[in-house]
Order: sequence, then C-alpha cells, then structure tokens
Amino acid sequence: MLYIIARWVHVGGGFAAVALGPVIMLLPKFGRRSGWHRRLGQIYATLIGTSAVVGIPLSYLRGSTYLLILGAVTAVVIAVGWRDAVLARRAVREGKVLFAERYLRWHLILMGASYIGAWSGFFANNFVFGTDAEWKLWFYAVGPSLIGAPFIAVAARRVRTTPAGK
Repeated sequence: MLYIIARWVHVGGGFAAVALGPVIMLLPKFGRRSGWHRRLGQIYATLIGTSAVVGIPLSYLRGSTYLLILGAVTAVVIAVGWRDAVLARRAVREGKVLFAERYLRWHLILMGASYIGAWSGFFANNFVFGTDAEWKLWFYAVGPSLIGAPFIAVAARRVRTTPAGK
C-alpha cells in the first residue's frame, strides 16, 4: 500500500510540475505581478522536488540506476535553484546587482534543468526500447537536453535585474 501511495505522489507531483512549468516560465519575473512567478515557482519546486525524492526509493525498488541518479540529481538541482532564487532576491534588496544577476542566471539554469530532468524521467518510465543502453541514454537524457538547453541558454543570457542601458 505504501508503494502505491508513493507512486501516486511521484507521478502526480511530476505531472503537475510539468504542466505548471511553462506557465511559470511565461510569467513576469519582476515588477508588480512578479508575485505570481514566485508563488507558483515555490509550488513547482515543491512538486518536482517531492517527486524526485519519492522517485529515489521507487527507482531503487525497480532496479533502475539511471532513474535513481536522475532523481537524486534533480532533488539537488531544485534545492540549489531555490536557494539561488532566495539569494538573488536578497541581493536585489541590498543593491548588489551583479550578485543578483549571477544568482538569477543560475536559478534559471537549474530550474530549467529540473524541467528537463522531469521529462527525462517521464521518457525513461514510459518508453522502453529493449536493452540497448546507449540508445536509451540518447533518447532519455540527451534528447530532452538538446531541446531544452538552447532555450535555457538564450534566457540565461537575457537575465538582467536593471533595465538595459543603465
């Protein structure tokens, strides 16, 4: 029974986070309406973090080293990404613009990586192509990374805490 509950928490949290991710990415990050990004981002981080942490013992029971590592890395990425958001907010309040931009850039990269990790885990759980480990690695890990990384890179280059030209 505990396994079934853990699986529902893992799958439900992952699906909710994957659905919420694009909404958060499109919300304003600064200004009067930035509170929505922050609040929904906290929900996203909680959902994906819980899904990753619960997925670690599930992947162990399944005997999947790939999913176990993916869950552990995603949990760490979410924790550090959340920390960077908190540090960026503090740096903005203290007027430390360069530190804020650095923290925001890493926050964006890490949260984007968590989203890629969620898709990689979804593919690994739902698309099994035999025992060819090299093919699986390319499809599960490299595929979502190749799609997501260019978007993350462009967004990371655009990070600014002050208007351009100031």
